[in-house]
Amino acid sequence: MAQATPLSKIPLLRILIPFAVGIAFTEIQHNTVISILLIIIGIGAYLTMNVAWRHGFKQKEKLRHHAIVPIALMLVGLGNFHALISAPPTLDVAAIEGKTAIARVDELKFTDFSSNITATLLQVDDSTTQNVKVHISTRGCDYTLDVGDLIAFDAHLLRIKNQGNPYETDYARLQYNKGILYTQHLKLDQIEKIGHKESFRNKITRLRGNLEQRIINSRLDADTQSFMIALLLGDAAFIDRDTRYAYSCAGIAHILALSGLHVGIVTLLIWFLLYPLDYLRLKKLRLGVTLLMLIAFAILTGLSASVIRATVMTAFVFIGYVLFTKSSPLSALAAAALVILVITPSSLFNVGFQLSFITVAAIIFFFPQKRNNSNKKNPVLSYVSSTVIVSLIAMLSTLMLSAYYFHTISLAAVFSNLLVLPVLTVVMACGAVFFLLSLAGIDLFIIDWTINGLFHIINRIVDSINSLGISYIDNVYVSLTDVLVYYIMISLLGMAWKMRSKKLAIAGGSVLAIGILLQAYQVLRLPQQGVTLLNDFSNTPIFFFENRQGYLWVPDADTVNLVKFKRRYAGMLAHQRIDSVRVVNDDGIELPWAYVKPPFAMIGNQRIAAIGNKHSPAYASDSLPKVDLAIVTKRCHATVGQLHERYPTATLILSGGIYRPDHDILVHECESAHTSYYSVVNSGAWVQQW
Repeated sequence: MAQATPLSKIPLLRILIPFAVGIAFTEIQHNTVISILLIIIGIGAYLTMNVAWRHGFKQKEKLRHHAIVPIALMLVGLGNFHALISAPPTLDVAAIEGKTAIARVDELKFTDFSSNITATLLQVDDSTTQNVKVHISTRGCDYTLDVGDLIAFDAHLLRIKNQGNPYETDYARLQYNKGILYTQHLKLDQIEKIGHKESFRNKITRLRGNLEQRIINSRLDADTQSFMIALLLGDAAFIDRDTRYAYSCAGIAHILALSGLHVGIVTLLIWFLLYPLDYLRLKKLRLGVTLLMLIAFAILTGLSASVIRATVMTAFVFIGYVLFTKSSPLSALAAAALVILVITPSSLFNVGFQLSFITVAAIIFFFPQKRNNSNKKNPVLSYVSSTVIVSLIAMLSTLMLSAYYFHTISLAAVFSNLLVLPVLTVVMACGAVFFLLSLAGIDLFIIDWTINGLFHIINRIVDSINSLGISYIDNVYVSLTDVLVYYIMISLLGMAWKMRSKKLAIAGGSVLAIGILLQAYQVLRLPQQGVTLLNDFSNTPIFFFENRQGYLWVPDADTVNLVKFKRRYAGMLAHQRIDSVRVVNDDGIELPWAYVKPPFAMIGNQRIAAIGNKHSPAYASDSLPKVDLAIVTKRCHATVGQLHERYPTATLILSGGIYRPDHDILVHECESAHTSYYSVVNSGAWVQQW
């Protein structure tokens, strides 16, 4: 008898997999006609096979077995079509340039000197729009502005794009997944509040904001406040980058973003509070109320992919109990994934969605179904063994994705989770008590003191683990091909282990060998030297390297934060296998292939001048050297004519640190005077490697 396959055990996968493939297909094709053709061809092929089967085709069973092919083709087309029509609407920004736009504020975040607004564009002049989402940043803060307010401003929208730096985070994709395609920067006096338009989403956002404010106004430490807001309300915007990085290295970054772990803890807390219903023999009511409260929690916290996944899976388990049927965890997981992809197809490209579902699928598939009875008699031993196994499975299942997105592999996740998870459960329980007391107007010092203490314990654990020096591997680069090879390999090896198949084991080993060869080939192709003028909003980083040693020269910055630079450009450093980076100061540096004496440099075959203000040597000197590249930094306020007079044969490089209006004026002057120039703002980083 043939062994059962995952597709036969979990029929929903036959829908989910081709539907997800169709969504992924939007990366290479954007025509709805093609997706409709795929649907028609799939339906036509299935009907043809059905007719042949009904009219006595000789190989009926073989025909039935292959019926999955046209169905899959139809689902691929359906997924592709659904993703295309669900894409955020676009605007003709040139047609609305300078016109009065009216938008509704959906989300609002204040910082010390600016604010970030997510708004829905409702109208431009007298014409309505298709509810286009836009991101608006302001210089300064208007604290009278609130969610739901209608604002008017002159439209000068720009399409959101990446900075164009090598191997950077795909910021444009992250915003696209949120439905945001356009951005604009405004001064406070350029925004006029003209009314208010309430919606259910606004009410939820305001409620979440009010709860956040209760935490901020409490006696909790500032860092503890940020942690509790992320933990209980799903808003990790208050968590600083250093904390994120430290938790990531320790292998517990998942506790900073709401996930199935947090939903599980919340479910247990609600279930415990509703125990009296069980005592009254109202267990089904207890299940229903728990599920409703869980759905309310998911809505309040913003309906992230991981929370929806955990909520849908819990719903399947509860409904199965009510209907006296047993729900398969993998079937529930597949259903949750399908629900999310139907609602928001772009979730497929979200790192949180990918990590969440891969982790849970791996735990369900590989976690031993039968545990040793002796462990059940010892709760401590049972907890330790379960946590170790689950953490190992989670670490191995997300290892490649973490390396691909974050260029870091944590080796201490097992120990970190073992120590942190019990504390986290108590923290969330105390957080629930904090909210209940806060809503009742009761302020207990002991609760604040306890939460502060528990948070500091978690921080102590993180710091202690990271101080070992072997808790993580940094500066890791893997390509998308490496990721695909890895997951194909572990899928084959996992099925080989489950099905006791030598053929699958050999296939998995072969894929591993191919992956090693591909990685070696990538390393051999790496350039040995290079120079890159990076696109940065605040200054002009010039990075050059030889083999594994990098050098950073920032001519328009008084101080250089090397740690921040490494984190921001982790992808570039990891890809190039840079082991260390040295900052080039005012004394300069001399190498066999590079000589830097600020503000001039000779790197490889490029003669460079970094032009600062009108008093800098690169501008005011009587005898200027002949250069190939004249870099215009943010401190330079000269006209193109003045720059061309000093460097007549040089290509002007307009850095990303130049204020945008000044940059646009320089571009116009260059084009009018037919001066050779390169704008890193418009074209991305300037790169030369050899």
